[in-house]
Amino acid sequence: MRDKAKEFLTEPHNPLFISGGESQILIPIHLPTGKVLAERFTIKDLLGTGNTAAVYLVEDDFSQEEVAAKVARVDGENRRLIRDLFRLEKRASHHLGDFRYVRKVGDYHECQRGEIRLGILTMELLKGESLADWRIHALKNPSKIDPLGTALEICRAVSSVVEQGVLPLDLSLSNILIVGDRVKLLDLVGIIADNPEWGSLLPSECATPAFISPEVAESNSFESLTVASLLFSVGRILSEILPSRVRREMGVDGILDRCLQTDPDSRYETFESLIADLEGLGSQDLALVNGDSDPFPGSEMIQMVPVDGHLDSPDRNDGFEPSFSRRNNSENGACGLSGIALFEFIEQKMATESLGTIYDLFRDA
Repeated sequence: MRDKAKEFLTEPHNPLFISGGESQILIPIHLPTGKVLAERFTIKDLLGTGNTAAVYLVEDDFSQEEVAAKVARVDGENRRLIRDLFRLEKRASHHLGDFRYVRKVGDYHECQRGEIRLGILTMELLKGESLADWRIHALKNPSKIDPLGTALEICRAVSSVVEQGVLPLDLSLSNILIVGDRVKLLDLVGIIADNPEWGSLLPSECATPAFISPEVAESNSFESLTVASLLFSVGRILSEILPSRVRREMGVDGILDRCLQTDPDSRYETFESLIADLEGLGSQDLALVNGDSDPFPGSEMIQMVPVDGHLDSPDRNDGFEPSFSRRNNSENGACGLSGIALFEFIEQKMATESLGTIYDLFRDA
């Protein structure tokens, strides 16, 4: 992934701006290894890129420590968006006192590089994998992971931030990092509850549509953001990472249904209540989860509904929203599967059946 990002960013014809619907998505220019930013930060490597910035491994020449630095252009059409995002992320981080579940943010700097002005936000350097990547690995090795334990850690992380008075603006798979047995919230652009302020930011600009609550999406304003909205977002995330067999056999479906109610008043009142219900499930026998029974009949599955006539990943800011549908599978369990469920079904059958038998299952489905 890192090599692909470097290859893209260093292409001679790479534009600085790419059209992204109503707004422009900023693609940062490549900054070479050894380049010094703000007379302080020496670039050592490119860690990754997002819609608005690139993240570099840099050495702070003042402290002689390695940190992560989010770098983006702050001139041109996107200067207002980028500065608001960086400012609110720094403000939210500096408001917190407990960073067990959050990546700590340092200082904001600006510097000039020729005719280009760059904004630099320093951050704690973390090593782990995004929740999106974790989900893929979990599908390949389902017996080696604890999906319910990860779900609980995500709820505790968001609960910790909320208890400290910060409401995150964008909860998504790519903004959660798995670090050992703990999760860390990344890109914590947030609203301080007792002093709400979000500049001119709109949910359509900086939040992932697949995980936005209905009330926030409808108003396209963070004025509608409440704890109930975050419970909805977390419900969407848990729906993505919990295998259907876990949801059905351990009774998680009812918990998710309550998180995903359209009416905010019908959802859980607090994260503590949600966590208590999930912890209650943890006392059940996890052997059922890894058993040999068919995990899919009648299960609830997530499908991606194309808004603009095309289909892609749910964890992108492109107008997709998961739709939930309950289907009755055929006797063999191969009919009506999609996405993650289909992948799991094939993997399970390949462990015990010949390719010919698997082919017959899908032919007859």
